[in-house]
Amino acid sequence: MNLKNKRKGQYLAIEEVLLFGMGMVIFGGTLLLVTDFRENVSANAGILQLEEVSQNMVNNLNVLRVMGSNAELTVEIPKTVAGESYQLIGSENSNELLVYTYSGMIVQTNTSIKVLGTVSSSYGKVNIKNIGQKAIMRGVTNY
Repeated sequence: MNLKNKRKGQYLAIEEVLLFGMGMVIFGGTLLLVTDFRENVSANAGILQLEEVSQNMVNNLNVLRVMGSNAELTVEIPKTVAGESYQLIGSENSNELLVYTYSGMIVQTNTSIKVLGTVSSSYGKVNIKNIGQKAIMRGVTNY
């Protein structure tokens, strides 16, 4: 009789260990799903924010073009998108503005005039000057 009770106790211990293991597997799977979902949402939010920055720059470039030659604008830009710094790059060979983060998020937008220059978001402000059919952008430092 004593041997039978001892085996029941062993089965209970094994059952508890298996239940604990199953709980850990469920917890780990849920954690992976939530983390993956959060990363996807963050990446999508980052792209949307980059598109907003790009569109803001394009709108200001259009205003600058209408203002005429030698016109100048200073545009405020966010220092980070989705928690990351980014760069604005004008293309000498085409009417395009490239906005990208170092983690690989990229937005490319057509502009009404050629844009020259590269500006880091760390400046927080971009100065754009119209020189004929081109615009030059540079970061504005606040001292």
